[in-house]
Amino acid sequence: MLGKEATFDETRILGAFQYVYSDVFLHHDKTFLPRNPTTWCACNFLGTTNNRGCATYWLNIIQNLGDSKLPYLVTLDPPHTPEHTLLKWTTSHPVPSVAASKASCELYQIQGKRGIWFCGAYQGYGFHEDGLKAGVAAAYGMLRRNCC
Repeated sequence: MLGKEATFDETRILGAFQYVYSDVFLHHDKTFLPRNPTTWCACNFLGTTNNRGCATYWLNIIQNLGDSKLPYLVTLDPPHTPEHTLLKWTTSHPVPSVAASKASCELYQIQGKRGIWFCGAYQGYGFHEDGLKAGVAAAYGMLRRNCC
């Protein structure tokens, strides 16, 4: 985003955060859940024969959708296109690594310098909540107040 305007430290630190892309499906296909419905949970994992797994999130629980007759599911990188797909998109996720962990500890070196504040899920474990927390911290920094 900063392109040629990025400083050496900005390029070095931010460059340590790598991303992986995932195909994401919103669907109703119960075959991505355990066979026994009493074992369904918010996040379900499915292994495949090629050693690639996928995660399926049960939105009825996560988003408190109540007693819907159909499960609303989000699956990342399924081995095949789910039946009853409502929507498909591609997104990226930060990859946890030693380099990313080290860079997280060095963010203070560039944070707020040149009037630029950085925030994103990469500043934590890659979850939405980590992005929110980083955004709040950046906002507090811009206001020159201590945060969290």
